[in-house]
Amino acid sequence: MLIFILFLALLLITLIFFLILSREEKEKIEFFHVMAHRFRSPISIIKWYVELLSDKSVGTLNDKQKEYLNEIRKASEKLNEIINSILQKNR
Repeated sequence: MLIFILFLALLLITLIFFLILSREEKEKIEFFHVMAHRFRSPISIIKWYVELLSDKSVGTLNDKQKEYLNEIRKASEKLNEIINSILQKNR
């Protein structure tokens, strides 16, 4: 009888531990999703302005400005890739 009670206690402790871990895991995943969306908004704005400057609607860019704009474009794409990678790992 004592062994059965100890077994039930161990089972209960394991269940509680599992529920706590599940909740923490869900909170971690939710955190990453929220942060990803918060980062994507400014990245989208940056990409929009890069496109606006690239299509010459605000004037012609010199070679140095084009070079800088290309670096901004590459950096924003890299940031977007990192965010997607983080989201994929936390699914």
